[in-house]
Amino acid sequence: MRKKIAVFMGEITGSFQEVAVRCITERANALNYDVAVICTFGSYNDDSIYAEGEKAGIYLPDISIFDGVIVTEDVFDIEGMADEFYSHLKAHAKCPVVYLRTQRDGFYSLENENKEAIATMTRHFVETHGFSDICFMSGKRESADAKQRLEGFLEVMEEYNLPVHEHMVFHGDYWCEKGHEAVNWFMEGRTTYPQAIICANDYMALAICEELNHRGVRIPEEVCVSGYDYVTEARRYYPTLTSMEIDFADMAKRAVEIIEKANHGEEQQLHHKVVPQLRLHASCGCGCQLKGDERVDIANQNSNYTVSMKRFMMSLTEYQDSFDEEEYLWVAEKYSDLIPSDKVYVCLCDEKEVGYNEVEKDNAFSDCMILKRVFHQGESSERPGIYFERRDLLPQSVWEQRKAQNFLFFTIHYKNKVLGYLATDLPKDRWFNIFVQPYIMNLANAMENASVQKALTDLEDIRALYQKDALTGLLNRRGFDKQLRDAMVKAKNENSLYIVSIDMDGLKQINDTYGHNEGDNALTKLGSALQGVLEEGEFCARIGGDEFVAFLIGKDEGRTERFQSAFERSLVSAVGAGMLYSLKASVGICALNEEPDATVSSCLQKADMRMYENKRMHKQTEKEQGSSETRESGKSFFGKSIRL
Repeated sequence: MRKKIAVFMGEITGSFQEVAVRCITERANALNYDVAVICTFGSYNDDSIYAEGEKAGIYLPDISIFDGVIVTEDVFDIEGMADEFYSHLKAHAKCPVVYLRTQRDGFYSLENENKEAIATMTRHFVETHGFSDICFMSGKRESADAKQRLEGFLEVMEEYNLPVHEHMVFHGDYWCEKGHEAVNWFMEGRTTYPQAIICANDYMALAICEELNHRGVRIPEEVCVSGYDYVTEARRYYPTLTSMEIDFADMAKRAVEIIEKANHGEEQQLHHKVVPQLRLHASCGCGCQLKGDERVDIANQNSNYTVSMKRFMMSLTEYQDSFDEEEYLWVAEKYSDLIPSDKVYVCLCDEKEVGYNEVEKDNAFSDCMILKRVFHQGESSERPGIYFERRDLLPQSVWEQRKAQNFLFFTIHYKNKVLGYLATDLPKDRWFNIFVQPYIMNLANAMENASVQKALTDLEDIRALYQKDALTGLLNRRGFDKQLRDAMVKAKNENSLYIVSIDMDGLKQINDTYGHNEGDNALTKLGSALQGVLEEGEFCARIGGDEFVAFLIGKDEGRTERFQSAFERSLVSAVGAGMLYSLKASVGICALNEEPDATVSSCLQKADMRMYENKRMHKQTEKEQGSSETRESGKSFFGKSIRL
């Protein structure tokens, strides 16, 4: 059995995270290690209950079975999580542990020379630019690296006898949402902007740039801005950001090598330092604006973002109709392209396990997990239904491949209730974007909603109200779509499947002449007539005011002709004594296999077109016949039979 390394990574969508994960897995695989990346996100809208559920991810794996652990605690975005995990590691880790970018007693570390790096940047602005009015945007107050970077700034300012008052230092959060607040803080009590704003990381620097641009302040002509980390987004930005570059790739590979040497008993120092390099670019005016191959195709990225946003919004709507496991997993599969991996493993907790979700947070997952689905991009999903031990993270058969394996794990939780996790293989070309967290949140919400619905004694009544038309008792559009999905799976081996579009004729005239109650009566009678001519496995719905739709199964030749003939007779029979009008309908039919690439949506559209053409033909015939037939019949001009 191959050795395994666990990587604990927060905010997986960042560019540092991508570089680190790809380089860790590359080096680890070369040394014959499997890699399990445990991914966590930050709290949502400062929701502490949600944060507890997200934090459960650090307790997902059994630390004691791993041969190495790599931690990037500086990107844990939940208060207290870093210290809690450190305590957990001290109690349970039996293998080498390496911290990236931070240092913890008793464990290996690869740490940036934070203080000296920011000192280098500050000296650049003081010595090269001759600036004396420089502000600093620091990281979180409790963060060790933020304290080091702030110390480097303050020491250089003191060295050159440059004043630093309260409103020249702002404490941010290492993310890109406090640019407005920071600039307001810097401008408190002053009328001119500072000459430069140094930021403790690139994301905060980009937020400052955005805010200055919004205010019409030119960079670097009026204010110079710098960052730290030299992330991809900094190189994409206009103006390209001056920053301190850290060789994340080398750092990640060195972390794996430290583990390998430790496992072989080689002596090595506990703490290692990494020296960032100054990269001058357009945001301070000293360097170039990156172009060509060095810039990412922003237009293409924005287009991908728009597509993902539309897909995400569509999934929200479809999850609203998900009342059980089959339904919400179907939606999750349909929109699994929001996850950039080829395979997505859906592992859910065993709800029947004694004590599940009633124990302490470090055991919030069930000990036994169920692999419910495996989504394949562009292919049908698998339904393994395999039970396996959570300590294995995935069934042994998944790990036991010829090549070393890499998987990323994301906790599925509703608030602080853990429901399971997703496991994905390592993406090849794309990386995780901002939609991965809401994708998981939506799935969790749907699972919880289904659980609540299941607990209600009147679930069937609720389902009927939600999926049936109150007037006719037929399915509504929502119910038709759901039943159609199920029917397509069951009837996939049938030779011919048909969508029938039906539009009642003359409803407005009935309403205007006899009143809306009689119009409702006519709709109900037409619905009953339609329902009465369907055969086994077929169904129909009222999807609009006078619009109906039916699904037919062609088990033998002539099914559509038999349907039309029966429907015509049924409409004639539905006209009761004393009724002063006859029931009419225009019909359009389309076979689902009529074209190779036909979809349900395109088929319904074609059936609608044929129905409206049918309606136009009948109106033309009616005009040609004149009004003599109407006078002779003694009835209204609505006619006396179905229009086919």
